[in-house]
Amino acid sequence: MSDAESSTELLNSLRVAFSGQYDVERPLGVGGMGTVFLAKDMTLDRKVAIKVIIPELAANKAFRQRFLNEARTVAKLRHPNIVAVHAAGEVAGSLYFVMEYVPGESLRDVIDREPMADRVRATAILRDLASALDYAHAQGVIHRDIKPENILIDKDSGRAMLTDFGVAGLTDQGAADERMTGTGMIVGSPRYMSPEQAAGERQLDGRSDIYSLGLVGYEIFSGGPTFAGTSAVSIITKQITEKPTPLGEKTKGVPPVVANSIDKALEKDPANRWQTGGEFARALADDTPGPLYLGGRRSARQRRTRLLIAGAIAGVMLVGIPIAWRLSASDTGAPKGVDPRKSFFVAPFENQTSDPSLGWLRDGSVNMLTLNLSSWRDLNVVDYERTLDLLRDAGIGENSRVGLEAARELAREAGVWTVVLGQITRGSDSLRVMARVFDVASGEPVQQAEVAAAAGSDPRGLFDKLSRELLDLAGAPPMTPEMAKTTTSSLEAYKAYLTGVHALNGWEFDVADSALARAVRADSTYALAYYKRALLAGWKRPNDSIGVHFVRLAARYATRLPPRERGLVDAYVSVAEGNAAVFSGDTATARRHLTAAQEKYAALLARDSTDAEAWYGMGDAYFHVPSPTVAALTANWTRSLRAFNRTLALDSSFHLAYPHTLQIYNRAATRGQGFILLGDSLIGFESQAATEAYGRERILEARKMASVRAVRDARHWVETDPDAHEAHIALAEAHLASNDPTAAAAGLRLAMSRPAVRAPILPYRIATLELASGRPKEALATLRQALRTYGYDSLSGNGMQHFGALLGASTVAAHAGSITDMNAVFKLMERVMPTFPEPGKPGSTVSSSTLTRTFAAFNLLAMGVELKEVKRDIDAAMQRLASYGDKLPPEQREMSIMLPYYAYVLGRDTSYLAPLKRAAGEGVPAPPVYQALAAIERGDTARAEKIAAQFARGDSTKARTVGSQGWLDSFVEAEILNILGDAKGAASTYEAIDPSRFMIQGFSDPRWPLYARSFLARGQLYEQLGEKAKAVAAYTNFLDLWKEADPKLQPQLQRARDGLARLKDA
Repeated sequence: MSDAESSTELLNSLRVAFSGQYDVERPLGVGGMGTVFLAKDMTLDRKVAIKVIIPELAANKAFRQRFLNEARTVAKLRHPNIVAVHAAGEVAGSLYFVMEYVPGESLRDVIDREPMADRVRATAILRDLASALDYAHAQGVIHRDIKPENILIDKDSGRAMLTDFGVAGLTDQGAADERMTGTGMIVGSPRYMSPEQAAGERQLDGRSDIYSLGLVGYEIFSGGPTFAGTSAVSIITKQITEKPTPLGEKTKGVPPVVANSIDKALEKDPANRWQTGGEFARALADDTPGPLYLGGRRSARQRRTRLLIAGAIAGVMLVGIPIAWRLSASDTGAPKGVDPRKSFFVAPFENQTSDPSLGWLRDGSVNMLTLNLSSWRDLNVVDYERTLDLLRDAGIGENSRVGLEAARELAREAGVWTVVLGQITRGSDSLRVMARVFDVASGEPVQQAEVAAAAGSDPRGLFDKLSRELLDLAGAPPMTPEMAKTTTSSLEAYKAYLTGVHALNGWEFDVADSALARAVRADSTYALAYYKRALLAGWKRPNDSIGVHFVRLAARYATRLPPRERGLVDAYVSVAEGNAAVFSGDTATARRHLTAAQEKYAALLARDSTDAEAWYGMGDAYFHVPSPTVAALTANWTRSLRAFNRTLALDSSFHLAYPHTLQIYNRAATRGQGFILLGDSLIGFESQAATEAYGRERILEARKMASVRAVRDARHWVETDPDAHEAHIALAEAHLASNDPTAAAAGLRLAMSRPAVRAPILPYRIATLELASGRPKEALATLRQALRTYGYDSLSGNGMQHFGALLGASTVAAHAGSITDMNAVFKLMERVMPTFPEPGKPGSTVSSSTLTRTFAAFNLLAMGVELKEVKRDIDAAMQRLASYGDKLPPEQREMSIMLPYYAYVLGRDTSYLAPLKRAAGEGVPAPPVYQALAAIERGDTARAEKIAAQFARGDSTKARTVGSQGWLDSFVEAEILNILGDAKGAASTYEAIDPSRFMIQGFSDPRWPLYARSFLARGQLYEQLGEKAKAVAAYTNFLDLWKEADPKLQPQLQRARDGLARLKDA
């Protein structure tokens, strides 16, 4: 039987075998391993290529097993530059696999037909292929047969795509020793083998593929093979023994970076080559525009890079070794049952008028068309904000043109199947807008429409007309609300709104606030502008009722908005009302509103489960809902975390989802918290016993993993949006949660060097991080410089955002014994945020000075100031907190316990024991330190010693998990031991105190000044124990730490000086 007859017979048998599943059309090619047929997938309505293995091989049992193993191997691979395998199996006694059909030609066809004169595009081919190899090698897959015949060029996208991973060996399997193709045939092609492959080595790694790709690159630029010979043996010999002429010498005009990169890939010794495809790709990227794509989203430039290969030739599928893989469902069109004309991505229109006053129409075109199209619920339209995020994530600048290929890829990422491009032009007396509609899968034009209006008229009417054309294409009624009715009748308001949304998405809060304020001044009924102002207020001024005011106005005027936007506004009304109730301490009202918000977002998601903004809102509603117990908190935050992760999975550039996600990670990474993170779930511990039962090592490992995730995600946020101020702060907080304050401080100093990110609050944060890094002198100097440079005028308007950072900065001064600087920080806090919402009294406020005076009192007590000097402030704060009863939020209930606790253990006033018991709760046993102190005051030394014997000693104190009532225990225990005459135990307890456990963010922790003072106590203890060197070191350290201490504290410094004098004379 002739080959033609055999092929016809096979074609007929396949048509019968695949009936109803694939419509097999014709052969595409025949090779040594089998025949490739062009077919149509009847289920998904797409073209595919089916490769059928020759019967001689398929009949071999070992080969059949190998075939299945190979199918599993390539099933791991998902990369844009690797051809996709859709299915594999056995039919009519033949083995087959179904590949993506790539219309185009092989790189061999291109090289044979014409030289590659465009060096930039040729380099892009190599760069993409190196990226594909880097990915495949990371999955444990070696190709083993890289050659131009196994590289396809997609005629639609110009993309280079690797195929034929059929001879691939798994790096982690020893079975590769027995591999062969055919009967005793050597694996690979002699002209493109690595030296180790040509020498017959079985255990190859990814560097063999890198050598082969270097050979391909050499041939692309030189126009001929690296090594030629009259036989396969002669070529193999040269591969092993001869060094090629440097590419730069062989071919003039090759960029040196490219030539050197290829030469390094061709080193005979694998250790001297690029060690990974990623290294090779990055080297090649140095000579090509745009950042390198390595498995994530490509840069805009790389999306727009078109290979030089011209001419749309009929699809060619290679016929080498079987099996290849690339995830590319988007190239094949919409899924079955989905009308591609009912999903739209609108790219920014190109302003070709050279009139800067019309520049706003670039983004305005997207906003206007998407709003009009989304008036119909059964249309899937990528909304304006999502489009902005996609463009920013792709690296497409504000004034950059978006071409068809870039727009198609953005549409694929968004999961839609119709893309709209357009141009804005001007005639002598008119403004013209032309829209061109393309099918995403094929790139073929679908429709074109052009509209015009008189020059100087409101151009928004033009986009109303275009919308009608697009709705007609989608089969929707051609009637659509006019843009002025769905947005605003004021063109100035609309332009300001676009600017504000763009700034909000980029975390430029001040710019956004100013622009959105202009929008509502120009149109006081502009619902969307009020909605965005409310979102902004939620971040910028979370404790302020202005956010509620804005969203209520948005709801009042939202009736003319499309359904989705109305739903988002309505849901956010509940979020804003709930958050306002949280800040006022009305937990019942907060819970009611936030639960309603969760239900409203769920309804939105029921209509469209891919709505990233609705997922974000869901996460926000669960994050803020009051949680009275650890179990409730972990349940709500687990739902919140999953919703935020879903948001970022749908849209990795939805940066508003990062802050709360990172807060959850950071809390889970921090010691002393009542929960840990496992996967995407939080696990809570209601008691110390539950914590111990779970296991300390397991908890530490979970906290470590949470910190790794926090740093990873925060770093990604900074990398994708380097001008976002909050991203840099989030990265610093993630480093801090990972117990790396040095890295946190360095990151914020770097942020201060970027004009777009520099902020007056950052030096205050840096000062606290320097303190935590063990550099108290630098910290105090940084704080003083910040107070001189960034005072009230710099910090006003963002009180709630700055209050916590300033509170932490006060600790720097307290640790240094600088009462003057501490008071300066507290006074600044009172000016920046004069009032707080009063718990349980909506609309009522309380002076922030009540809080600052309380923290000042704690720190002064910790510095050694007598209780009588601060007792009035402590008592006043206790009375105020007691008056609120059960209306206090959980964090303020903690404060009601801390007040009498600090007053008692620092001031030794027994009158605070009764309120302490009431605050802690009836039936709660007194902690050991209270019992020991009470016994000492009664003169019951034996009882005190018995209790003290239970104290943790030495390093064991570092492992202690404590709550608010235990923060000072180590200091108090050391003092009790000293009173009882156990100087050695007291010194050991002081030495074991770990300042990395102290708080520095959002709290003024009195342990810092206590820690500084502990060196005076240590000096006295070591002097008593006769350990002169340690005593001198402790006294000296104390004098150094309190070198800037206020006059009121000088008596303590004098005691240290006296101690040094005694030791000197001894």
